[in-house]
Amino acid sequence: MEMDAYLAAKLYSFVTPDTTALTTDNILTTWDGYLEQMTNARVNRDRVRAYMTPGTYKLLKEAAGLTRFVDTGDGFRGVDRNVARLDGVNIREVPSDIMKSAFDFSEGWTAAGTAKQINLILVDPDAVAAPVKYEVSMMSAPTAQSKGKYLYYERYYYGAFALSNRLGGIIVNAAQ
Repeated sequence: MEMDAYLAAKLYSFVTPDTTALTTDNILTTWDGYLEQMTNARVNRDRVRAYMTPGTYKLLKEAAGLTRFVDTGDGFRGVDRNVARLDGVNIREVPSDIMKSAFDFSEGWTAAGTAKQINLILVDPDAVAAPVKYEVSMMSAPTAQSKGKYLYYERYYYGAFALSNRLGGIIVNAAQ
């Protein structure tokens, strides 16, 4: 979760976020505008992933003009209202506390006092490089401190970088 929070904040920092307040009336129009921007930036829509907060996901499910199909041919009487894909883009709902513009990582991870809420991130994975570099990975023999068990530990570094010629593959909607 710490790495996810770090990546969300980094994606926010790579672009100028759109601060359009999303509502059930404008979310599909805004979505279409984002996809138009990405298409004009030559981003392949099949690669794009959308990450959104539960509140934004709820707006999408309640969006005015969203067409739904209910299949009762198999006799199952449940209705699935999930939106897994929209216009070819995979959608993933993520907790709101991960989607902040800034974090303090000095001890664990907490949202910084000046952090803004990120509502939606549209990203082409080919627009971002997020390497994990392991410095050391070791296993120590059993000791009294480890209660007679082997102890595995590792140290690694994580980073996230936007490829400057592919910034069109990152769109962020955040609160003002």
